Amino acid sequence: SAGADLWIRNLAIGGNYGYYLKFNSYHPMKTYWTGGVRYYVNSWIGLQSKVYFHEAQADYIGFGLVFKR
Repeated sequence: SAGADLWIRNLAIGGNYGYYLKFNSYHPMKTYWTGGVRYYVNSWIGLQSKVYFHEAQADYIGFGLVFKR
């Protein structure tokens, strides 16, 4: 997969596009992509929201905490 983040101060807007080498599914899915935002509240903890897509269909949304060293 390949992707990039656009940083604006504490906010990161990112995307990623990838190809499955092996994916066991009933549907013929070969590619996926993700998009999301991440906001760092301070220098070591942030909030994240991410959408996961297979081809053109959104499968699920993930929310979470991000920690960095």
